[in-house]
Formats: sequence, C-alpha cells, structure tokens
Amino acid sequence: MKFHSAQANRLGNRSNNQDRFEIIEGEGGALMVLADGMGGRPYGEFAAQLVIDVARHLYRETGGFIEDEQAFLGKVIENAHNSILELAEQENMERTPGTTVVLVLLQDDRISCAHVGDSRFYLLRDGKVHFRSIDHSQVEELYRKGKITRKQRQNHPDLNQITRCVGCQDDVPEVEHSELIAEPGDIALLCSDGLWGSFDDHDIAEHMRVDELPLGELTERLASMAEKNSYPNSDNVSVMTLKVDEVNHSSHIQQSLLNSKKQSESGEAKLQSAIDQIQQVMAEYEDELDSDK
Repeated sequence: MKFHSAQANRLGNRSNNQDRFEIIEGEGGALMVLADGMGGRPYGEFAAQLVIDVARHLYRETGGFIEDEQAFLGKVIENAHNSILELAEQENMERTPGTTVVLVLLQDDRISCAHVGDSRFYLLRDGKVHFRSIDHSQVEELYRKGKITRKQRQNHPDLNQITRCVGCQDDVPEVEHSELIAEPGDIALLCSDGLWGSFDDHDIAEHMRVDELPLGELTERLASMAEKNSYPNSDNVSVMTLKVDEVNHSSHIQQSLLNSKKQSESGEAKLQSAIDQIQQVMAEYEDELDSDK
C-alpha cells in the first residue's frame, strides 16, 4: 500500500494535553494509534503515552507485516492495559489512570480497526463517511436503543461519559474490531472527542473532500475549526489522516495461492496413499487366490 499522511493537535482551553497519537510506518503499511487520557482521573497523559509506546514496540517487533490483524490489535490493547496497571501499582496511585484508544492497521488492501472508548475512526470515501466506529459511551447506547434522537445525541450533557477504557479497572476491556477493504483515494481519519464533538459526521466528510488543498492543510484546518467551534470550552483536539494512494493485493493473494497449493498437494498425497493401499490389498488378495489354487 502506498499512502501519505498528516496530523494536527490543538491544546484547546485546557492546562495540559492528554491526547497522544502516532503513525508508525512499516513495510508497505502503517499502524495509526490515537489515545485520549481520561481527564477525570490523574495521569491520563501517562496512560495514553503507554498505549503509544506499547503499540510502537509490538508493531516494530513484527517487521511490518501481520497475518492475524485482530489478534495483533487485541494484544496491543491488552499489553497497554496491563502496563497501565503496573504503572499505577509502582507509583502507589490511589486511582488507576485510564485512556481511550483507537488503532488502525493498514496493509495490502486491508484496513483493520480496534477501539475502546470514544476516540473515533472514520473511513472517508468519495467525500462521504463510508464507515465510523461506534462510541463506547452512555449516550451512544441511548441512541442505539432509540431513546434519544441524533440531534439529542450530539448535544447531550453526558456525551463524553464512556463505558469502556484501557486501564481504570483490573479486567482487560472488551475490544471492538472492524475490517474493511481499502480503495485508492480512501482517507482514514482518527480523532479524539475534542474534534468530533465540534462537528457532525457529514461536516467532517465535507471538509476533507476539498480536492485542491493538500491533506496536511485540510487536517490542520479541521483541527483549528474544531478548537474555534467549541470555544471557550474546547477540549484537546487531535486528528490524524492517511490517504491511500495505491493498494497492493499481492501478499494476501500469494498467501492464498500458497495455501491452495498446500491443500492441493495434501489432497494429491492423500489420494496417492489411498491408491497405494488399494493396490497393496489387491496384491495380497491375488496372492491369496494364487495360493488357494
């Protein structure tokens, strides 16, 4: 896969920045990671940074290609969760810090996503939202159950009350996975709630479809608009974008062909073994007939 990327961050009306994000490039692909430390708990920025560090370390250990994407992304989140618990124990923290996380792995023609909390992944295609991750939040659950409208969801006072996080508690959180096929021109967009809380999904897609502007400028403008729209109560604003220029099907196709060849060879071997056994039985039977004569 060939691509180019951009990222932007704004402090907003906050005294510190608890968002952390990184795009880690591999052999023909990339791992996008964004974590938003929970402001209601101490040391949220440390929890978010641990997610980035663990993801970077594990991705580089793979050499840049992963066969089981979901298992890998789940491992990143589990290891990050355990690292946060260890940090809280070592530092004798009264409350375990927590963070959201959204991970997107791109390789060949595949896009694999895993997330916990309300940091989002959007896949923009042809100027529209082709896919958007579903927040793990109380408000999202109310909306999904039909108890509030879309407009009420957007302006709900408990919009940022999440129901899952990395860290926070002893149990590893349930991870939600998504799988998509990439097409040239797709834009993968990861963001914290400081960005999406200022826009409707349609507005984000509309902004990013301005073809005459480079991806970096569009990304910076989107972050600035989010900060301005939510003034004077702007949260940290973080956004990463990656535009797919070219997809490569070769690795998975070659693996499929290899698996098919192995299955074929295995089938041929089993068939030949059966034939040999039949011939052996027939030979023994003929010997018995000859002896009877």
